[in-house]
Amino acid sequence: MAAAIVVDHQAVLGLLDNRPTKTKTMRVSPETLQFVQAKFNKGFREMTANELDALAAALGVDAKELRGPFLMGPEYVCGCGRQLSFVDVVGTAKKTGHHSNTILADILCGRAGFWLTVAGSDDSRAVECTACHTATSFGSHNYSSRTYAYA
Repeated sequence: MAAAIVVDHQAVLGLLDNRPTKTKTMRVSPETLQFVQAKFNKGFREMTANELDALAAALGVDAKELRGPFLMGPEYVCGCGRQLSFVDVVGTAKKTGHHSNTILADILCGRAGFWLTVAGSDDSRAVECTACHTATSFGSHNYSSRTYAYA
């Protein structure tokens, strides 16, 4: 059974204003995702062509299949000084078993619709840097693509 699509902007804003205890991922309409991104994607960094190639390789897809732009919040900097990207997020998700390569590729290539993850108040997931392998927890989770956002 496919996940119901959330289209109510106010319901999504309610979750963002009064975060649930546990992180919640939901399928949303393109309009709802764009609404959230317009509200939260401030000062984000767009991934470089080299990072997109690395992301495609990590997912086993052609870079042309990826549905960018891929944007990272300004807080995503590792202690080694490297700016983190979706390459690090995807690598961490696969390594920890949070998500399979298939679902990550399907979402980031646009084959699975539009998705939004609202970080719960208990969310302490760390992102591991692919360069130095240091895992860092961030106070917020802010990254997005054309088909996905973590807010």
